[in-house]
Amino acid sequence: MPDAGDPSPLQSAVERLQATVDELRPKVEALETREAPPTADEMRRAQPFVDRLDAAIEEVEELLQSSGSDDTPAALRAARKLLRRIAALDLTRRAAELRGMVDEMSAREERPGDEEVAELRKLAYELQASMDEFEAGSPDVQPSKKSVREAEKAVALSKSADVLVEAEDNRDILEQAEGDPTEVTDDEARAARVAADELQSSIDDVKRNAGIKTGEQEPPGLKRARQIVIRLQILDLAGATAKLGPEVERLEGPPEPPSTEELDTLGPLVDRLTNALDALEQNLQIDGVEELPPEVVTGLDIHYRFARLDLQRALTDWRPTVDEAAQQEAPLTPEQVTELRTIPKIVRPKIRAARESQKLDPLIVDDSATPEVVEATRLLEQVQNLVPDSAAVNEEPVDSPDTQPVTRFFRFYGSIRVRALTTPGSNFEIDGQTSRVGVRLEGREWLKHVKGFARAEVGFNFLEATEEVFRSVDEGRGGAADSLFFKRLLFIGADVHDSRISFGKQWSAFYDVGVFADQMPFFAGEGTGVYAAGTDGGVSGTGRADNALQFRGATGIFKYTAQIQIRNETDNNQALADTIGGSVTWKTTDRMQVGAAINVVRDGVPEPTEGKPRENDRALILGYRYQGDQLYTAATVTLFNNHDRDDQGTYFGGFGLEWYAGYQWSRRLLLRLAISTLNPDSDYDGSYRVLSFISGASYDLTSKFRLLLLTRYDRSKRADASDRNLDIVSLSVFYNF
Repeated sequence: MPDAGDPSPLQSAVERLQATVDELRPKVEALETREAPPTADEMRRAQPFVDRLDAAIEEVEELLQSSGSDDTPAALRAARKLLRRIAALDLTRRAAELRGMVDEMSAREERPGDEEVAELRKLAYELQASMDEFEAGSPDVQPSKKSVREAEKAVALSKSADVLVEAEDNRDILEQAEGDPTEVTDDEARAARVAADELQSSIDDVKRNAGIKTGEQEPPGLKRARQIVIRLQILDLAGATAKLGPEVERLEGPPEPPSTEELDTLGPLVDRLTNALDALEQNLQIDGVEELPPEVVTGLDIHYRFARLDLQRALTDWRPTVDEAAQQEAPLTPEQVTELRTIPKIVRPKIRAARESQKLDPLIVDDSATPEVVEATRLLEQVQNLVPDSAAVNEEPVDSPDTQPVTRFFRFYGSIRVRALTTPGSNFEIDGQTSRVGVRLEGREWLKHVKGFARAEVGFNFLEATEEVFRSVDEGRGGAADSLFFKRLLFIGADVHDSRISFGKQWSAFYDVGVFADQMPFFAGEGTGVYAAGTDGGVSGTGRADNALQFRGATGIFKYTAQIQIRNETDNNQALADTIGGSVTWKTTDRMQVGAAINVVRDGVPEPTEGKPRENDRALILGYRYQGDQLYTAATVTLFNNHDRDDQGTYFGGFGLEWYAGYQWSRRLLLRLAISTLNPDSDYDGSYRVLSFISGASYDLTSKFRLLLLTRYDRSKRADASDRNLDIVSLSVFYNF
């Protein structure tokens, strides 16, 4: 009979299990901490210890079951975890061996043999099965994620052998067709294109499954396969060049540009050349090619030469139409307006294609604009003068993707404005404080479809600042009428595909809708809520927003903008999004557009000093605009809280209405009419309100000089119920460049 002090069989088994764990653990830890995976010999030498550990675990589990105990000894838990760590080491070893076989096979400049590919597939299958079994282990023992990832990657990369076989099997196509690029047949080029597409797809599948990201170094096997893809794509490009090259050379011979029919006939060949160049572009970048293959150089040059021919044809077709309209004294007919407005839609893509092709063509040393591009740019500027984008030209254009494009890398522009103003009180003044100059910069593409841009614009007093009676809200648009120079816009950004992201002082998302009715250069705009509290809307974020981060995009008939302002202006600083705004506009018809925008200030304070945001400042604007051939009409309704202030500095909530109509009486004469109203809500303690009627006309003396006559009939009240009396008559001269 066993002594009462002797350990039980279960206790003895647990002690033996613990001793085995303590003996084996240092060996496992030594293999785990080493940089290189364990070898097959090392795992073989460790196998007797593993067998002992398995036997000890089995013994303890049987005794636990016979005893009916639910408690798992710590030694058993430690043993199970150690066994999993050993299994993870074995996974790592087998993954490394599989990758070694793939690398050795890839390093040989020959097609992998069918037997070794079959052996590789067998090993990959077995490793996948072991990995599945390993991951389905005891739920209380987590598998090693690193070992599983390495095994998954090894299995994925084993497919490189199949890719190599596929690549080497395409050498027959290359050997039959490579030689004189001008003698590549359509069948050879088509076979090369199909083979390249299939092989490229196989490479992409392996990279995706192996987790190889763009920019990471590829394994040797994939790199070899990519080299064959490039050769196949060059063969396809050579076929396209051989077809299109002689045709372009033939069309370049006569002094007259080719006909539209001749160019359209070559359309499929141009598309084929473009697709071949696009397919090669990414692979050549990945492969780090320093010098372009001669076939690529020839293809880019032919692409550029065709683009020039296409632009020459467009100029020949449209120049007479524009010249005739420019010489015509009578107003343009609706048919002429419609025809002229189609020209930019046709010519702008051709200018872009010619410029992009010129930049890509390695044979072009001089990067200056070609004569065709220069002439086409001037043609578009002439069309813009003849038929503005709307009957009312927005004097404060929103800087968004649908504005007039920059046609040169660097563009300096400006508007010198001198105006004479008089009031019923016989006050007379001459000023130039609404003048402004600016510069637009547009960079080349950094990456595919990514292009940088920047804009800076300052306002300045061309003569001297006026008396306070003439400032009102209009000089809030300038931002700082007391200064000789004041910042209007300053931002940078990037166009990415059809979207735009930008940061700086720029026209706000709120103004995407406010611009509908804000078409008068002075005296109006108070009802839009854009120029809040007599400022340029920079602090509130509704006008030329300060420190604004914007994202602009478009989907079908919808355009949208999201905006936040990032600043540290008050004790209520919100770190990242101190204001939040957004807009959506959409075209209901070709002539009608509606929109909505919202702006919320989050860092406002109850009693803001000058240039600080007001607490609970919120604004919502709804609007529409109709753009006909001669008539432009628009209206906006703004609902707001703590967004505007009266002449005593008291902030209030309420609503505003802005209405505008413009009628293009003739090509040079534009008639204008606007109503601006602002009404506080019932919580406001005062008599302040705005009600102004603005009318006038502008006459274009030339494409650069404009005369503008405006009058304001003011029925507004101050906070103390006295009349504001800002009736004004003004005559202005604009010189735009």
